Formats: sequence, structure tokens, C-alpha cells
Amino acid sequence: MESNILAKILIDRLPEWEDRGWIGISGATYLRALVNRLRQRCAVTTFRTPASQEEQSLRNDISDRLQTRWARAQQIPVPPTEVSAFKLSGARVAVLTQQIAYKGIRAHARTPKRPSTMRTISSVLTHVQNKEEAALEALIWRSGRHKDLARPIADFLWKNLHKAYKVGTYWSHIPNYEDRAECKPCGVTENMDHILLKCNADHQDTLWRLTLRLLHKKGFTRTSLSYEDILSIGLSPKSNKNSPIREPHLRLRRIAVSETAYLIWKLRCERVIRHEDDPEWRHNIQSVIAKWFYTINRRLRLDIWSTKRRFGRLQRNKNLVLATWTKVLEDELALPEDWTTVHRFLVGIDPELCSDIDPG
Repeated sequence: MESNILAKILIDRLPEWEDRGWIGISGATYLRALVNRLRQRCAVTTFRTPASQEEQSLRNDISDRLQTRWARAQQIPVPPTEVSAFKLSGARVAVLTQQIAYKGIRAHARTPKRPSTMRTISSVLTHVQNKEEAALEALIWRSGRHKDLARPIADFLWKNLHKAYKVGTYWSHIPNYEDRAECKPCGVTENMDHILLKCNADHQDTLWRLTLRLLHKKGFTRTSLSYEDILSIGLSPKSNKNSPIREPHLRLRRIAVSETAYLIWKLRCERVIRHEDDPEWRHNIQSVIAKWFYTINRRLRLDIWSTKRRFGRLQRNKNLVLATWTKVLEDELALPEDWTTVHRFLVGIDPELCSDIDPG
């Protein structure tokens, strides 16, 4: 660190930083240790600015050495006595703001990790088969906020990773509510894996068949999905040189799988909460298929609408939108090359996807 910068810090900023209790200050541990050492000196400490080119060259050389020593010092633990010998007790209340106080609380608070969250993350890590667990865990959390995922779906995935939904064993220890832990149509203990993939009370099997057919038209060959696939849908799977996976294909997969999973959750909530899990009431398969088509077509229309110039820097790339939805549209050969300019009701998902599904 250059001497003139250090002097500016120790003279101009030191009172302010001490008033705020060093909250949010980069390198606070080492700067506080330096201030402690300087205040223990009997002599006056001065900082001098070079006046000639020779001294300037010498200063640059010394500065490089100081920077090297500074980098090394950051890797060496500071002895506790260097900090504790001169340690102010927090920030001054007179200058404390809500923002500074919140930063201080966040810096000192250590929220313990929830066991259910760690089990879910571990399951996803095992599923994606990546050995870099520390780095990958952060990627999983970030993948839930992927720009291709709608905000409600991002919240849905985040709560699933935390096991925050009140289903299954959550009710097992609450008196008079133990029966809510059971999926009544199936007679088993309910959990999110069962709700999204294994239960068929809301025609989940039909919805996933439609989703996989949509992806097969795009070139995907998977015949089934797992709960971990849904939680890690924002991650980009590894591709090899022989069969590289293009971003438009991955984008359609993210949209279709996430929208289907969230639709199943909404259908389940409508049956269990709105209709109080009445055994005489069930979703009609035709209405469920119609809701799925509406959901996917709505995302298609949002993509088309987002290519307009009026959105400025938020405008979506038109070529990406075209590449994402090609091969899955109805009567695509009759559409113009740039179908984003066509009236929205003339562009939609191919209804042949459900041609052989029994309406019941």
C-alpha cells in the first residue's frame, strides 16, 4: 500500500471508521492492528511524499515491496494481542445508522445450517456427480435464480432446497393434524418428491409426458425426470464433443420442466387447500392439459413480447428466442422466418403433443 494512501486512511478516514466500529471496512483486522502498533510508539510517526523523479522511482520500488509484504501479511494470522490491546467496544450510537447496524449484525451472526437443507443439497450434489462440492453448492443456489426462471418458480425452488413447505412429516408432530401428513389418494406419507413425480392425483404423469414429448421434439432423449433434476434445472449439464448441447435447447428444458413442476404444485394446492382434499373432487384431465398448454404458450408469448425494442437493455435476443422455440411450434412451416412479428395468437405450441392421450 502506498504511503500517501495509507496516510490518507489513517488521518482522514480513521475517526469515521472507529465511530462505526470498523463495520464493513475491507482489511479492518490489519488496519486496526497497524493503528494499535502506531499508537504504542513514543515517537511521532510521519509520512513523506517524494519530490524528485529519482525519489519517485525509489518510491515505486518500495511500494512494490510493500505491496508484496502486504499480500503476504494478509495470509498470516494477526496475533490476538495486536488487535485486543486497543479495541473499541463497537460503534458509536450517535453515528450508527440502520444500514451500518444491519451490516454489523450480519457480519457477527452465524446462522446454523438446517439439517434438512444440507440433506437436500447433498442429494443434489450426488445426483449431478461433481466432486467440487464447495463450488458446486454455490452454483446450485445461484442456479435457482437463473434468468430463464420466473420469479415465483425461483422462490418455489429455493423453498424446496430448504424443505420449507409444510407437507408430510411436518404435520406428524402436531396434535389433531397428523392426518395431513398423508397423501390420501395414495395412502403414503407425502413429500415434495411424491407430489411432483410419483402421485397421480392431479394427473402428474400426463403433464410430465407432455413435457418430455415437447423436449423430445427438440432433440432430448431422456425418458424420465427425478426430483433432483427439477431442483438443479438451472444448472447447465456437461456436454461432450460428440454431442454438444446448445443453449437454446437447455433454455427450453429449463422453461418446460420448471413451469410443469410449478403447475403441478399449484394443482395440488388447489385440490388440498381450496377443496379441502375432498375425495369426491378431482381435476379433470382435459382442464389439466389445457392449463399446461396455456402455461407454456404464455411463456412463448412473453418471449416474443420481450424482443421488442421498447424494453431497452432488458430486450431479449431475438435469435435466442427463435432458436429456443423452433421445432415445437404448431404449423411451423407456414410461419415466416421471423415469427416474432406475427400476431401472438397465430404462434403456439404444437397441439399434436397430446394427440394420443386419453381424455378419460
